[in-house]
Amino acid sequence: MGRKLTQAELKKCLRDVSWNQLETIICDLYKESDQARLYFNSIFSPEESQDDILASYEKKIARCFAFNNPSSPDMKTCRKIVSDVLKLATPEIAADVVLTFVEYGTDFTNTYGDINESFYNSIMRAFLQFVNLLNAEKDCTLYKKLEVRIENVVNDASGIGWGFGDEMDRMRDDIVWRRSTE
Repeated sequence: MGRKLTQAELKKCLRDVSWNQLETIICDLYKESDQARLYFNSIFSPEESQDDILASYEKKIARCFAFNNPSSPDMKTCRKIVSDVLKLATPEIAADVVLTFVEYGTDFTNTYGDINESFYNSIMRAFLQFVNLLNAEKDCTLYKKLEVRIENVVNDASGIGWGFGDEMDRMRDDIVWRRSTE
């Protein structure tokens, strides 16, 4: 495999293509890449595509937590999903998907019992990313939309080992919108 283009080199190449060629390149990218579809849909039609995007990512996350196979949640794939969504989606979509991951992880451990520290660390990192997304918002709208789910997942996490429940509770308390609406 040859060397990768730098961003500057890519920009130069794109300046040299016609509008029709650029349109074809973008449409091909959209057709071939889930990440590109997520990115373009969240930019150009966030309201129309949001439910479809959320349903698609919820299915992907659900497959990671194959409840018929308790010995192997696919945390690597889930972490990649979270990473992709955080980079490419609107804050509303990203927050919903990340919270879905946290909910599935919490449900999984409540269904099958104590997992391991690495598992809980992955879920807690995702919840911290979720809290940071909420705190970056300019108002409490997104928090209010997700408030019941947040409370439910933190309640479901209480009593889980490795300090998981306590840390989830502490992170929930760090949501600035929670404090401002009490």
